[in-house]
Order: sequence, then C-alpha cells, then structure tokens
Amino acid sequence: MTVLLSGCIACGAFSCTDMDEYRKISGDEEIVYPGKIEQVVVNTGHERVIVNGICRSDPKIVSCRIYWDLGTRYEEVPVDMSGGAFRIEKEITLPENTYNFDIYTYDAAGNRSVPVNVSSKTYGEQYEASLTNRLVKSFAVQDGKAVVEWWNIETTLGPFETEVVYTNGSAEQVELLVPIGEMTTVLEDYDMVSEVEYTTFYRPDTLCVDVFRSAPSQMRLDGAER
Repeated sequence: MTVLLSGCIACGAFSCTDMDEYRKISGDEEIVYPGKIEQVVVNTGHERVIVNGICRSDPKIVSCRIYWDLGTRYEEVPVDMSGGAFRIEKEITLPENTYNFDIYTYDAAGNRSVPVNVSSKTYGEQYEASLTNRLVKSFAVQDGKAVVEWWNIETTLGPFETEVVYTNGSAEQVELLVPIGEMTTVLEDYDMVSEVEYTTFYRPDTLCVDVFRSAPSQMRLDGAER
C-alpha cells in the first residue's frame, strides 16, 4: 500500500511539473485550432493542379494556405465566411512531378487548423513522350465504303478516343471521334484519294482536367501509315 501511494504521489508531482513547464511556454493560454478544410479534391493537369475544398465548420476562418515541398512553398487563398460555407478552388502551376500538400485554415489571430494532407501529381513532357497513337490494322474498301480496322491499344496511360480527320466527297473536312473500344470505323462519304489523319487522346487519371494527345499519323487506302 505504501509503495502504491508513493507511486501515485510521484506521478502526480511529475504531471504538475509538466503542466508548469507547459504554462511557461504557452503563457497559460488555450491553444485554438480553427476548423479544417473539408471534402478536399486535387485535380491533376498539364503542369498544374487545382485544389478544391469547402470551409464551413468555423465562421472565424479568414484564409487557407496550401503548402508543398516540405512546407517551403505555399499559396494563400482569402476566405470569406460571411455568407456561410466558402468553396476553395485554387490553381497552382507546378513542374511535372508528384507532390504532397498540407492544407491549413487560419483565423484572424493567426491560429491555424490541424493539417489536411493530400498527394497529387502533374503531367508534362515526360508523360507526353510516352504516348503512342492507336495502330491501324487495315484501311480498305468494304461494300463500297472506306473502313478502318484498329488494333487494341494499351489502356494503362489513359487513352480514351481517337480523332479521325478526313475529306468527304464535297471537299469538306470531317472530324470523327472514335471511342477507344471501337474496333471498326466507317468513314462515310470519304474521298477515296485523299489522306486521313488521326490522333489518339489521353487522360492519365479520372481527376485530370487536361487532355493530352499523341503525335498525329496519316494513312491512305493502300493501308500504308505515314
């Protein structure tokens, strides 16, 4: 019993000492944390990201800061809570890379919230250099119509459609968007002696706001790609 009581007294003394040290540092003031940003989504893009979120839990919030590069760089967004919830939408230009963002809200006294952490990336020349055009299996006349048969394409990098541009019998340019899953495409009223150009469009992830494209290729009815 004596040992237990002594332990409790010692523990109590230690706790009081810790509290005294804390009060010396904090000035005996309560630490204030403004409400954090909610529903954060970071859209990827071509050497840019767009940070989206909502401030609604604390009417005292006056600004939001988005930090990256281990907190050495940031963008600040003014926040106006006078009308209720405030939506953040901030575009940040960044070189192609993967980034970790720490997002804080601030009140007028400079108190900041706990961070919201989110990772994202940007795309640029390195990604674009990896893009290939969809390959043509054959381009021939079938039942009097020009028909393109496609090979399957690797979908890892995000191809979603191919733009086909050709000239019709009235010497007009026709632009045709072919879904990436379509294996056979008919070029209606195609001028049989003209050249066809095609380019494959890519979106690297579902949050990407930009579209990338492969280098264009050309073909004629003889089946030779250029």
